[in-house]
Amino acid sequence: MGVFSISDGSLIDIILYFAEQAEKGDETGSPNEIRKELITKGYKPVQIDSAFSLFKRKVKDRVSLGSVRIFSEEELENFSDDAKALLIRLHRLGLLSPEQTELILMRVSLLSETEFSLEELKIMVAMMLNQPPYKHLPTGFFVPNDREDDIEN
Repeated sequence: MGVFSISDGSLIDIILYFAEQAEKGDETGSPNEIRKELITKGYKPVQIDSAFSLFKRKVKDRVSLGSVRIFSEEELENFSDDAKALLIRLHRLGLLSPEQTELILMRVSLLSETEFSLEELKIMVAMMLNQPPYKHLPTGFFVPNDREDDIEN
């Protein structure tokens, strides 16, 4: 088993904590102080180190698009309020790429018949952050084909 259980959400919690501290800038302590603080909150050193490594990689790979993503009501209607807030925050912080954000929106809209919870979103995001990007897949790979001539009777 890996450092994190995908189902516990701790990876996302630690990454968000790092992001919060980074946003504060000079107000925060050193990485060692932040690490000690997370240990006192009950996280294991190996979890903290793994999450910090992933956080650094995401921040390094982050691209400033110079634009703002506006989410429509329809896109967010299947998310709980907490899940909406987390998705928007992860996107705004650049921890999710625009492609990952769109993939989450599409998956939830296609798969979720009930309200998508905060914990479900944390699991989905943790799985995405631990996987390489899908650059090798053809465009539209995850979009169902809805052309009438492809439907068999």
